[in-house]
Order: sequence, then structure tokens, then C-alpha cells
Amino acid sequence: ALFRVAEELQSELPRRLIDYRYKELSSFDSSDAHSLELSFPLPESGEAHRVSMTRTDAGWQSNSGEARESPAVGAASRLVAELAHLKAANIVAESMGEAELTGLGLNPPNATFRVLAAPTENGEAELLCEIGLGHVDRDTGILARAAGSSTVYRLDYALAEELPVNYAEFIAHFASKESRDAERKSTRLNSSHTSISY
Repeated sequence: ALFRVAEELQSELPRRLIDYRYKELSSFDSSDAHSLELSFPLPESGEAHRVSMTRTDAGWQSNSGEARESPAVGAASRLVAELAHLKAANIVAESMGEAELTGLGLNPPNATFRVLAAPTENGEAELLCEIGLGHVDRDTGILARAAGSSTVYRLDYALAEELPVNYAEFIAHFASKESRDAERKSTRLNSSHTSISY
């Protein structure tokens, strides 16, 4: 069937083919989320540093045992809610080689988020989503990939407010005030114990 669109509405219709493409990286019910895992490669060693949290009756609690990694009130819930319906602004490429992905901060990702459901009776937990973030640019946005997909997406830069794009951003904007205070105290103590040789 053919339909005629009113002339005054034609200017509001998307003109680019990319605007009609499916650009959702993840989709799940945020109420099904039971655990949240974040992973960041540390600049000093390159090794992955993992932070895990579990949803309890009292809210999301850190499993790391480090005071500086306790989430701020509502921070984990907002992150999970954002991941539950994460949609890209654009598609960068259908696939890329490993060298290209490395150059874009996606191999390994600069930040990885995994959300899992509650374990079943056999102890297995369904993976609700796994998202990796790459380089961030204020003008163009955040590069991202979903686990199991070769497509490279670009997210709006505004999402950097909700998604910690590296470990420093996690501590600065995602962790609780008590966590940030503990981090600053640890930094001061380490500085005071540093010896300088001439």
C-alpha cells in the first residue's frame, strides 16, 4: 500500500538510511538485574581491574571490600537503567579488524559493563547484557560494542554522565562521597610515604 504524507510533515521525516537502522545495543528489564560487573584496564599495568556489585534489599552493594568502590546512592540503579535500553546515535562500522579495534580503545575495551540476572537453582546466572566502551570524544561521542556483535556504534557524549568510561571516572562520579574521601586519603598517605633519592 502507498500512503501520501502531508507536505508539512515531510520535513520532520528522517532522510538518512542510518536513521532507520536498528541501533539498540541492549534491551532487558532492569528489575531482572541482580549483579553488576565493571571492568577497567588500569593505565599503570594494563591489567583489568574489576568491580562487582549485588542488588540487595538495601540497594546495590559493592563486593570488592574496598571502601573507595562503594557506589553512591542510586548510582548503580541509574547505570543499570541506562544499560537496560542502551541505544546508539550512529553506526560506525559493521565490523573492524583487531588492530582497528585496539586503536579505538575497544580491544580490550576501556570500560566493560556486565549485568546478570539472579542465579538459578543450578547456580547459573543469565547474562542480560555486556557492553564495552572505547574512546570518548566530546564532539563525536563514545565508541561502543555489544558482546556477540561485530558492529561498532557511537553513543551520544552525554551518556558519559551515566556510564563511567574509565576507572578514574568511576571513582570521581559513580562512587559514593565516602568512597571518594577514602581514595583521596589513600593518595595522600601514599604521597607522604614516597621517598625521593638525589
